[in-house]
Amino acid sequence: MTDAANKALAGQCGYWDAKGRLVATVTRAQG
Repeated sequence: MTDAANKALAGQCGYWDAKGRLVATVTRAQG
């Protein structure tokens, strides 16, 4: 799965990194 797809699935919560860990993106102004 692509990084863009991961971010799309995670939405504003975060995304799954290459090691399969959920990385929170709440500190970033993305939405």
